This record gives sequence, C-alpha cells and structure tokens, in this order.
Amino acid sequence: MLLSSEKTVRVYRGATVVDGTGAERFTADVAIEGARVVAVLREGDARRLDLPDGAVEIDATGLVLSPGFIDMHAHSELAVLSGAAHDAKIRQGVTTEVLGQDGLGYAPLDDATAAVIPAQIAGWNGTPAAVPWRSMDDLLAAIDAAAVANAAVLVPQGNLRMMVVGHEDRPATVEEVAEMCALLGAAMDAGAFGMSSGLTYTPGMYADTGELEILCRIVAERGGYWAPHTRSYGGAALDAYREALDIGRRTGCPIHLTHATMNFAPNRGRAGELLALVDDAISDGVDVTLDTYPYLPGATTLAALLPSRLAAGGDLLGAIAALDDDGREAVRVELEEVGCDGFHGERADWTAIEISGTRSARLAGLVGRTVAEIAASSGTRAIDVVLDTILEDAGATGILMHIGDEDNVRAIMRHPRHSGGSDGILVGAKPHPRGRGTFPRYLGHYVRELGVLTLEEAVRHLAGTPAARLGLDRGDSPRGVIREGATADLVLFDPGSIDAGATFESPHAPPSGIAEVLVAGVPVVRGADVTGAAPGRALRMTPPAHRATVPSIDSTIDPLAGAFEWSVRTPVVAPDALDATAARLRSGHVPDDSAPAITLSVDEALASEPFADGRVTSEAFRLRVTADGVEVIGASEAGVFRGATVLRQLREPGAEHARIPSGVWEGAPAHRWRGVMLDVARHFRPVEDVRRLVDLLADHHLSILHLHLTDDQGWRFAVPGFPRLTEIGARREATQLGHGPLATVEQGVHEGYYTDVEIRDLVAYAAERFVTIVPEVELPGHIQAALAAYPELGNTDLGEAPTAPWERFGVNPRTLAPTEDALDFGRAAIDALCDLFDSPWIGIGGDEVPVTEWEQSAAARRRMQELGLATPHEVQPWFTARFVEHVRRRGRTALAWDEVLEGDVPDGVEILAWRGPVAMQEALRRGIPVIACPDLEVYLDYPQSESAEEPIRVGPPLSIERAYTLRVPEGAAGGQANVWTEHLPTRDRVDFAVFPRLAAIAERLWEGGEAPPFDGFALRLPVHLQRLAESGVRYRPLDGPTPVQRRQGVPGKPLTRQAREEIVEGLVARLRDRARGADGAHSA
Repeated sequence: MLLSSEKTVRVYRGATVVDGTGAERFTADVAIEGARVVAVLREGDARRLDLPDGAVEIDATGLVLSPGFIDMHAHSELAVLSGAAHDAKIRQGVTTEVLGQDGLGYAPLDDATAAVIPAQIAGWNGTPAAVPWRSMDDLLAAIDAAAVANAAVLVPQGNLRMMVVGHEDRPATVEEVAEMCALLGAAMDAGAFGMSSGLTYTPGMYADTGELEILCRIVAERGGYWAPHTRSYGGAALDAYREALDIGRRTGCPIHLTHATMNFAPNRGRAGELLALVDDAISDGVDVTLDTYPYLPGATTLAALLPSRLAAGGDLLGAIAALDDDGREAVRVELEEVGCDGFHGERADWTAIEISGTRSARLAGLVGRTVAEIAASSGTRAIDVVLDTILEDAGATGILMHIGDEDNVRAIMRHPRHSGGSDGILVGAKPHPRGRGTFPRYLGHYVRELGVLTLEEAVRHLAGTPAARLGLDRGDSPRGVIREGATADLVLFDPGSIDAGATFESPHAPPSGIAEVLVAGVPVVRGADVTGAAPGRALRMTPPAHRATVPSIDSTIDPLAGAFEWSVRTPVVAPDALDATAARLRSGHVPDDSAPAITLSVDEALASEPFADGRVTSEAFRLRVTADGVEVIGASEAGVFRGATVLRQLREPGAEHARIPSGVWEGAPAHRWRGVMLDVARHFRPVEDVRRLVDLLADHHLSILHLHLTDDQGWRFAVPGFPRLTEIGARREATQLGHGPLATVEQGVHEGYYTDVEIRDLVAYAAERFVTIVPEVELPGHIQAALAAYPELGNTDLGEAPTAPWERFGVNPRTLAPTEDALDFGRAAIDALCDLFDSPWIGIGGDEVPVTEWEQSAAARRRMQELGLATPHEVQPWFTARFVEHVRRRGRTALAWDEVLEGDVPDGVEILAWRGPVAMQEALRRGIPVIACPDLEVYLDYPQSESAEEPIRVGPPLSIERAYTLRVPEGAAGGQANVWTEHLPTRDRVDFAVFPRLAAIAERLWEGGEAPPFDGFALRLPVHLQRLAESGVRYRPLDGPTPVQRRQGVPGKPLTRQAREEIVEGLVARLRDRARGADGAHSA
C-alpha cells in the first residue's frame, strides 16, 4: 500500500489499539494520511506499507493508541477562542469539547443579553475582552479561526428565554415560545448539536415543563439532544431527573443527563435509583446518555448558591446591594436553616465551600480557604462573607463544594450509557482539578488502580459513547473510533503511567503518561510539550435525513406535531398500478395492518398546483406526513414514485425504525431530461451493474440512462444478420493502460455483450423505476469494433483492415465507407435497438468523426462525386440525414452529438451539446431540441481535483463544487452527466468517478435555474454520503482518493481548465463560422 506523497504520513508501529467500540484490544500498525486513518494492519495482514519520504514512524510498543477523548461537559469557550494557548484539555487527550453548557453561553445573543450573560457566567469562563458574537454562525466561525482541538456547541436555553422573555419569572406566552423556537431552530441549522438548560440558574429555571417540552420537540426534529442541568441535585434530584426523562418520553428528544453525580448528602448510596430511572426510560424508547467527572467535590460559582429570587429581576448584584440587615438575615435563614434552591434544597455547610478563584486581585487571599474559615478569621458571619465577596467580585467568585459519595461515582461510571464530562472550570487561582485531570484520572485511578472499568470500557465511555451521542460516529470519517477511514483524532498513552497530575492542592499540574495527541492527524501534544498547532474547528451537526434530501425538496415541517413511526411493521397501501413503487417501501417489512399506514395514490389535479407551475407537471408529487399516516400523492405514477423516493430519503440511512416529523414535502422537476450516459463499450459492465446504476439514478430522481453501446473498443448488443458483431466485436485481447505518450497496452481479454433477453429485462426493470434507457450506436465513426467483424463496411482501399476492436483510446480515424451497404448496416443496428428498447430516442452517435479516410480513399472520393458531396466534411451529414430518416420511420427521435450541427440537421433530431456554450447556443439558435452535457461541468471521467494522486488524470479538474455550477439554459430539454469509461475498468472505478459528483448534478437538473451557493448542498452532503455507503457505493471521499483508489504509476494526461477551454474553442471553430455566416445572411 503506497501512501500519499502529498499529505503528512504518520505510522504507529506495534501500537496496542483500543478502538473505542469496547472490543478487545489488539496490536497493530496504524497509518495516518492527512486527517484520516488509512490502514490498521493487525498481525497476519498481508498488506505492507510503502512510505513516502518524510513519513514519520513512531515505535508505539507497549503504548495504547485510542480515539481522542470527548469532553461532554466543558466550560471552555473563552479558552478555546484563545487558540493554541488552550492546553488544559489536549494534554489529557481530549480532542473534542462540548460547549454551551448549563443553559447559558455566548450564542445566540442580542445586544441586551450580550451585556448580561457573559458577566453572569464569568465565574465559569472568565470575562471576555469583547462580546462580538450574536448568532451561532458567529461563534462557530470564531472557533474555526482559533481552536487547537474541536468543539461542539449547544444552544443555551437560558439565552433564548432572556432574549425573548427577559428575566421575568413567569410562563412564556405562546408567541414568546414560538420566538424561542425560531431562535433555537436557526442556531441548530447553523450546526449546534442540541440544547442545554440550567434549571437552577436564572432565567432558564423559569421555564415550566410545557415550555421545555416544546423546545425539546424542536431539538428532536432537528436531530439533536437535550442536556439539562436539572432542577435539583439535592433531595429532589430523582424528581428532577424524572422530569427530564419524562420530557424525553413525550417528545422523542434524546436526553443527556449532564454531571449526573448524585453527590449531595440525601443521595448517598442512591445511584441505583437514578440508574433504574435511566434504564426504564431506555426500555421505553428514550435515547438516554449521561456524563460524570471522576471526583467527589463539585464546582460552581459562589453566586449560584444564593436563592434564585435574588436574581429574578436580572440584576443579582443590585439585589444583594439593596439588602438591609433583615434582608441579609432572611437570606441566611434560607441558606443555613431551610435550604434554598441555589443549594439544591440542602442546608449550607460552609465548612465544605472553598473559594477556588476570584476575578478581583484584592480577594486573592481568599483562595484555598473555606467560607467557614474566612468567617472565623474575620469575625464575620458566613452569610456576610458570601454576600460581600459576591458583590466585590462582581459575581465571578469560583468555589469548590467538598461533597460526594464514592460508591455513587463508581456505580454511575459503570453504566453502559455513561460518558466522561469534566464540567471543568479553568479560571481562578485554585480551580477544581477536574478541568485538567478528568480523563487521565479515569484511566489511571479507576481503570489501572481500582479496576472499576476495563481499559476497553473506559475508552468506549470517553470516546465511542460520546461520539455516538453527538452523531460523530456516522459517515465515512467518524470520530470516537479507530478504523480505516476514521478521522485521526487520536491519543497515544502509556497505560502503566497515565494519571492526572492535577490535584486540589496543585490543580494546574499537567497529567502524566500522554505520549502524543493528534487532532485531524496533526500533533498538538508530543511528549511533555504542546506543539502550538491549531488544527481544530467547530464541528457542525449534520442535519437529520428529512432535512437533507438530495436533490433538495421544498418542505414545511411541524416539529410540534406528532411524528410518524416507520418500522418493519408499517403497512404500505397502494393500488395494483403502484405496486412496484410500493415494493420499494415494503422491503423487509412484516406489516401490521392496524398500524398507521403509508398510502400511495395518483391525483392528476396535483399537476395544477402552484408549486408545479412551469415545471414537469407529470412528475409532481406531494408527501404529507402526520402521526396517523403518510400520504404519497403524485400527478401520475411517475410522480408517486418521486414522492416515494423522497420518503425513503427521510429515514436515517441504515435505520430499520424511523421517526418522521409531521410535514409536507412537495416538488416537481425543472427538466424532463435528467440523465447519465454510461459508456459500456470501452469497458463492459455486466447487467447486474447496470441494474444497480438504474436504482441509483432513481434514487437521485434521474430519468434517463443513456447507454453508449458501441465504440472502437467494443460492440455490446446483437444485430440480426450480423452475428460477428458479438463474436468478434465484443471481445478484445488487450487494453490501453493509462493515457498520453507514456501509456502502455496491457494484455488480457475484455469481453461482453447484452443478450436480447437481458436488454428487455433491463428495460422493464428501469421502467418500473421511471428511468428510460436510451440506447446509442455510434455511426459513422467510433466504429472499429464493427469493422473488425465486417471489414467490408469500411474504406477498404486504405490498407490493412482491422481484425479486432481497438486496444487503444482516443479518436480513431476509421469510419464507415459512404456506401449503401454501410447504410444498410446502420439501419439494421437501429432496427435492433428499436426492437429491444422502448425509448422514444435512439442514439446514432455522430461525435468525433474524422474525415481523414474519406479524404484519402479513392473509392470514397468517387462515391462523394456520385452523391454530389463537394467536400469530405459533407459525408457525415449525408450519413446523419439517412440514419435520422430511418429512426423517424421507426417512430422515434434520433439523438446525436453536437458535431452534427456542423452540417444541416434534419428534423427529428435531438442534440447532445457537449462542447460548451457555443454548441448549446447554436442548437437553440436553430430551434433544435438540445440536452446540456458540457464537458467542463459533467464529464465525470475528468479528475476530481488537481492532485497528482487522482487516478489516471485525463482532462481538466472537475470538482464537485464545479459540477454544482451546472446551468441548463432556458429552452433546453435538460441535461446529463457523461461517464466515459476508458480508464474505469471496474464497478468500483465507476462508483469513484460518478459519486458524489452525480448527486450535485442531479440536484441542479431537478432544481434548474442558476445554482445557489454550494454551502447548502455541502451541509446535506454528509448525510447523502451515508445513503450512498448504505447502497454499497464506493464513492470518492471529499478529501481525496484513499490509497486503494489511487492508481500510482499509471500515467495520465492532465490539462488545466484553460488548456481544455482552448481545445474546445478549436473544436467549435466550424460551428462559430457557420453561426457567423447565418447571422450575416440574416443581416443582409
């Protein structure tokens, strides 16, 4: 396996791999290319790594290589924005942090809340120099620009409430809830992973259960999760957890119980009760996870302990300053004798509350002392110490709470849905050590020393489980796991020495035993040092499948209505005429007729709906989803099929059960011709591969499969009366390998053709999927395979006739001779296609027809004279006219490449305009039906980037972004992508070339008009790649070919885009001249 010479390569030799799945550890060599793991070679793997110059090899013998850890509860926003200076987490092996916790954060904000919330959470994060962020987009972009590791962000529910309702302790109105929902939806659409709540912090705590449920429905519909800091962690903790889990039951929202520690005194020994609640919810179908930190003491701000009533107006400091002696005494009674909500209903024990940090330098002497100690030494009441310190420090004082129950900590971390969350506060002179020690402490203390978890279990809890919670385990570059293709967020550590250096006495000490940390393949920690690299970014949640249709389908979704539960027991009801479409929805089903059903029907009136106006109305559809069922309605059977195809996309890829939100999806295509040309002449594809391609076209709402059945290199269908076409013309003994002057010829038989039975079955199979197969025979050029079988059809006076199909690629000078026999042969081939295919169109080729033989052949020149043809350039139009006439006689339309425009084009021809806008404009000028297939946008054999590691680069680069710019001019019938297979000898190679660029082209052909910005498509693309993977498509990854997809050493002939444009300009020179002549005649 030859690894990249363009990307950074690292190889860990002999590592003990703990892969994040919980599976048993194993020894392997692990190779990294750029940002991905590309090889995991266990003992006995026959593959060998061929390393480029500059590759880094690390002897990892005795060391563990695991996925990077994910901190599910971090208070690090301002630290993350400081860039490489933020080393607290990466030194622990943390490669992703989840921010926006506890219902308060830095986005979304408006001007009013930007002046309040950062000060309210200064004790968690410190004080920012400025607060420029307003939208979630703003914050994510700032993280992108600075982060050393990755960050996922939650939408803080308290921000929403403060922006809309303010600090008022009252129920939100219906209109206010709707406004909060809109803000939440917009932030999640920007990439937030869910919502957090701080239900003991103002103003989020003022939300009642009903309000939280509505917000959670928004979160659930968009595929996120809710992370509540619940209403109590004291004596009412179980009731608070029960509220959150019940919200999950009623809304379908995944629930992540954050810092689920059960540490207050009333909960000692009661972890089992919490876990029973969790297990009951899971058995009821709620997706529940939880996180803890591996310490007993907790940490928060001193202000958080106060009765929430003091902050009810939004000005806590003002309320404290206004307290007189009686007011202070009332607060003391609430804290010390009754137990207030800030202290989770428990009575304050000031001997357990230690000052961990202050913003004011004047208060630095308080750090490391308990409130009781400060009160005793100053002769002041504890309540006055608390209130005066909060006032002087502007609410930013941090504290440690020395409480907890070790048995609870151990029981909770054993739960299979447990993950690690530091809840780390990094600011202050003496912060909680969990901010710098959580993850090594799990591995050192609880794995190695106590054996509470196995190493495999711990890594799953610290990497695999949180990655699954965030949805980062899906797709072709997952996090939280080590496997080939995974993102190289990795940590290399010594299991015998890893430990948290941070202690309560020395909370800033670094951990030990971490050898190396990679973020996206880039070392950020090496040995005891941070490297200064900042390869991290803001991760963005991919949208749910129902918001990620490709092509994009207009939808109106109602997150607050009930969702439709789609399972293997869902009945599909359809009339017999729609049974084939229904079968695509029933696959693997064992229906329960009493369950809500999917119903298919035709309603021709749908074609008159406004959304179908100006589009292909016969394919219009409407998909209506409610909790009680799904209706798929089409203006025709084809429209129903399109709607059913959309419905299939609304289900998460690979899921047997799906919750589809209530809503309406509707649409109709802009163009009738939405196609792909597959060249099966250069490299034959078996019929099962063509069937598979038909399915993939149908999945993309494409309507045409244009089969290029003949060329110089092979003839792929039978023609009555010409048996040698398939005996000789369908087989070659060797094939060109590579392109350009360094190409060679590789020996080996390549053969195949489609029988009549196979073709008829294939046509019927495609018709059930509303794909028309359009056959093409190349005439009068690209004909050597036929001439090898019947050399008498060629220009026989020019030397030795061919005896086999051409082994080379390029433009072959051989053509049919301008004879009646050649015409009869062409007509027979057309007849065979008309008899086998029901397509309204029959392709007759016409591209790249050299006139060389007609110039040089004496017999051809005599025949031209007989026919009254003045130049060799008039021979092709002569052929074209007669073949078109024959196609018309068979009741079909001839399909020809745009070279035929260089002569007179008879009626009954549709043009494939591949030579850019000149050919397209000429066809439109002459009123000839035309299909857009400009090579610079849709030739999918072109390389997908400028990288030399693209396999056999021939032509200019055609990126997916460029493919998405395809625009079909007004008046054209549509467009198609062309897949020439000279260098695509296998199904996997075709997959690589076609996908995912075809998805971009399919969307442009469905939508029509000018292409919108690529960003919207790019956001949906990761979900669509999962669909492709589920279908077994070996597509090209977005970051370039994998090692096995490259073809090192096979030469190509790359071009720049400019060079190709110049070539095409020369190819259309005759067309330009013709157009100028026509314009001149018109002017005269």
